[in-house]
Amino acid sequence: MNTIKLSFAMVCMIYFTSSMSAAPIRWSAAQGGNGHWYDVVRTDDGIPWATARDAAANSTLNGFQGYLATVTSQAENDFLVATFADAIRGTWLGGFQLLGSIEPTGEWQWITGEPFIYTNWEPSEPNNSGGSENNLDFATAGSSLLGVWNDLNGVTPPATFVGGYVVEYVPELPSSQLIAIAAVCFSGIGVYKR
Repeated sequence: MNTIKLSFAMVCMIYFTSSMSAAPIRWSAAQGGNGHWYDVVRTDDGIPWATARDAAANSTLNGFQGYLATVTSQAENDFLVATFADAIRGTWLGGFQLLGSIEPTGEWQWITGEPFIYTNWEPSEPNNSGGSENNLDFATAGSSLLGVWNDLNGVTPPATFVGGYVVEYVPELPSSQLIAIAAVCFSGIGVYKR
C-alpha cells in the first residue's frame, strides 16, 4: 500500500515538473491573462503558413493541443511582445483570409473561429501586395515596430521570410482543478513509511 502511494506521488511529481517547460509561457489570470500558454517556435529556414499551422496543431503541452496563436486583444498582443520580444518578429499567427475575399482588409478570420475584431496592423498593412497575401504574421525585422502585424503570402518564396510561428495552448482544466490534483498527488509524499 505504501509503495503504491509513493509510486503515485512520484508519477505526479514527474508530470508536474515536466510541465514546467522553459519555453512555453503561461499568461495567467493574475497577470490579467486568459490562462493560455504560448510558445515561439523558430525554424532554420522559412516555413509556409500551412506547414506552421499543421505543426502547431500537432504540438501538445501536457496533453493540451496547440494551434497557431489567435491574438484577440491589445493586452494579449502586449503580453506576447513583452514575453518573447524580438523572437516574435517574422512568426506566423493563426489569421487568414479565404481565397476571393474582399481585399485587402476584408474577411480576415482566426483559425479557431473566434471573431476577428482586434487588429494591430503595421502602418500601410494589410496591403495584399502581389495580390496573394492571405496569411497573418508578426512583421519581420524590416519593421521598426515590434508586435505589429503584416499580411503575407503563406507559400514560398515569401514564406521564406517567416522563420517560425507562435503556438497557443488552452488548458482544459481550470487552475483550481490543477491545484486540487497537485494537492492530491503531493499529499502522499510524506506518507511512505518503512
